[in-house]
Amino acid sequence: MVTFRRKSGLSTLDLFNDRFSSFMGAAAGGAQPQPIVTGHVITGETLTVSPGSWSNSPDSFQYQWTRAGSNITGAVSNSYVVTPNDEGEIIRCNVTAIIASASAGSATSNGLDTWYPGDASNLIAWYDAADTSQIAINGSLVTTWFDKSGNGHNLQPYSDTFAPAPSGSLNGKNTIVCAQDFLINSSSAASIIPSGTDISIAYVTNNTTNDANYSLYWSDTVYPNSSYNGFGTGFNILEFHAGPTGTDFMGLFYCDGLGNSGASNQDIFIISGTSTSGAHVTSLNLHQATLFPTASLSYDGIQLGSGSFTLARDGRAASSFTLGGHASSFSTSRRQDGDLADFIICGLLTSNEMSQLEGYVAHKWGLESNLPESHPYKDSPLTVSV
Repeated sequence: MVTFRRKSGLSTLDLFNDRFSSFMGAAAGGAQPQPIVTGHVITGETLTVSPGSWSNSPDSFQYQWTRAGSNITGAVSNSYVVTPNDEGEIIRCNVTAIIASASAGSATSNGLDTWYPGDASNLIAWYDAADTSQIAINGSLVTTWFDKSGNGHNLQPYSDTFAPAPSGSLNGKNTIVCAQDFLINSSSAASIIPSGTDISIAYVTNNTTNDANYSLYWSDTVYPNSSYNGFGTGFNILEFHAGPTGTDFMGLFYCDGLGNSGASNQDIFIISGTSTSGAHVTSLNLHQATLFPTASLSYDGIQLGSGSFTLARDGRAASSFTLGGHASSFSTSRRQDGDLADFIICGLLTSNEMSQLEGYVAHKWGLESNLPESHPYKDSPLTVSV
């Protein structure tokens, strides 16, 4: 199982730069000009190396790719497909010139490193469908979707009846198919959506319709004085809801109920926008540290809007978190109908960090064309050559 590699005591910027400085000396040796590796260190992407110009006119070249200075088994051609193990590491290629079947010198390429969610501030949970080592299955159904952050916030199906399939696809990478199925965490939900803490969320979904009336994620007992369909006063939920049948808006971030027992659904924060069908990048900043929380929502790197909740928070912790549907409603109309690709929850990100995260998931899932021309990572995710 792959989890991100974080060095304790370092800031986010230090985490990224430390990987570079650790390997700066490796590119100095060997023949000149130095072999050049190009590409992005993102799962499923292909890196290529050009051997450079050699004065001794080699007959051929041999290649050995390395991760953090160690050889990658079987990676011995002039191209290499990135695996989940490679993200967050420096990737290089050692090139050996061959003349008359013998070595005639070697050189080490530049190293590449691409920003990834492990570099984000205060990563809380990361559900990455492209990394199949993070998905346990039984037959054709998901039994556990492991939290890749290393914090242990794993998700399981609510029951066998609601278990999603692990075998979707987007941009040649695996996705989890939620055909009105959902996954839940009831053991550490208070840490996934921490009450009173500012958080950022970014995710990629591939929805089959623009009016599925779905709930993508749901967390209870976060906001006070609410009631939901017979659960009684004090049952509080925070939910991302999108696309009621017959409409075409991006999303609805809301709390059900108003505090009097038996109150019906109360939508308190609505953001209108583009159709939700197809694959898209969605990002959200939620400011919970104030009495009346505020939120801002972006879709494919474009901010759709921001606003304030009308209900004050009371600091109670969430007891459950679901992904793919609404845990208290067994109606299929309250479930997502589409694929889950990436879902990442962090402490509140800076504007630049959120752009880096949007760039990472957009390029990973082949959605960079969705980003606006003004997005700083439309053409390339944050990748540094050292």
